[in-house]
Amino acid sequence: MLVAGLTTVGCYEPDFAECQVRCDDDDACAAGQVCGADGLCASPDLAGDCQEALAMPTLRLRIAGRGRIADPDQGISCEGNGHDEGDCSFAVPEGRAIVLGAVETHHHWEFSGWTSANCAGEPEECRITLSADGEEVAADFTETRDD
Repeated sequence: MLVAGLTTVGCYEPDFAECQVRCDDDDACAAGQVCGADGLCASPDLAGDCQEALAMPTLRLRIAGRGRIADPDQGISCEGNGHDEGDCSFAVPEGRAIVLGAVETHHHWEFSGWTSANCAGEPEECRITLSADGEEVAADFTETRDD
């Protein structure tokens, strides 16, 4: 399991709020941010001093197949590449409402459903509110090509 704000699969660089994305190195952080000693991405002047963010619940996103789940308004995005499961974690304030959308990112791959109980049966959009214990959301994307 990769416990970083971004996985090494997928290429994107949204604007992240300070102290929201967990990281192992600067590559996991958005432009203008560095990975602090506390394991959170922040601007260089704040990096390593994100103690409040460490106490935040964790939103874990897991993806099987090729696709993305994201809440662009919150700077949250996680992508699976079809070979390795997308597995991303974000520090999110308790009580924050999150609206996750399933995004088909490649030809011949389609969203086949949410596999976590908190979103099961929902269409391509899932609404959750972060509890103190955090949340985990999982989605499947299925290959549709007949080769």
